[in-house]
Amino acid sequence: MNERILLKARGVGKRYNCTWIFKDVDILIHKGETLGVMGPSGCGKTTLAKILVGLIPCDRGQIYYRDKNITGMTGKKMAKIRPELQLVFQDYRQALPPHLKIGFMLGEPLRVKKQESKKAISEKVLDIIEKCQLGKGTYDKYPNQLSGGEAQRVALARALLVKPKLLILDEVTSGLDIETAEEIFKLIKKMDIDNQMAKILISHDRKLINTYCSTMIIMCGTSNAECDN
Repeated sequence: MNERILLKARGVGKRYNCTWIFKDVDILIHKGETLGVMGPSGCGKTTLAKILVGLIPCDRGQIYYRDKNITGMTGKKMAKIRPELQLVFQDYRQALPPHLKIGFMLGEPLRVKKQESKKAISEKVLDIIEKCQLGKGTYDKYPNQLSGGEAQRVALARALLVKPKLLILDEVTSGLDIETAEEIFKLIKKMDIDNQMAKILISHDRKLINTYCSTMIIMCGTSNAECDN
């Protein structure tokens, strides 16, 4: 076993209604590596991201995390791993529950563990809010009171708070101005203190991929190929 390998996907495919969205996708990502994923709209980039973090199953292929086969893993076993695999969605506003204040929402993953006091959780939430360059007043705000850049930082803070081993960013700079996008990536780099967190960056922006990624894959889809098995 190569201890630097964090995640492997071999021959992964997904289909809907007997039509393959993509087939035979291979991914190899090491600790600290940033992998870029490009491809046209509809080729399955977001679907692949959801498969890698265990939100939906694949229909073919195998996925290994730290040399452990997690293909189709559900329930308590997956619940233990999921905090280490975080996905920040493109539509970050929909990813933030509109009825919850930011502070309460960010603290939810820590409350579920039931390992820390309310005070300790509040302190950690305020700390991540500050590190994500958000004012302390953000703690008591609702998502609809945030700008696009602030909402994206909150979505990122929620993922970073649990200290993931793999962070998948799905078009996280879409709709943001260039300066805000650069700030987001500088923040991620700053938070990765030991340079061990692997990242997958999904984007249509070739310049962005070339700037922040060490390797890249291009998904082309399957041209609506019918299922063969």
